[in-house]
Amino acid sequence: DGDSVSGICFVGYKNYRYRAGFVLAPIGLVLIVGGYFLIRGVMTLFSIKSNHPGLLSEKAASKINET
Repeated sequence: DGDSVSGICFVGYKNYRYRAGFVLAPIGLVLIVGGYFLIRGVMTLFSIKSNHPGLLSEKAASKINET
């Protein structure tokens, strides 16, 4: 959509349904997919830490416990 008076050219300027479909839906999808991979990565790290206690040195384990 474009408005020649104000000079605004943006998807969904006049029809908000297009903004939801072409702007907000992809952003929401990326946030959901990124959150999924972030949670899976953290779960994997914790499972590696708990299943292999000799993998980390004492110094590294204490740094992880501090944060």
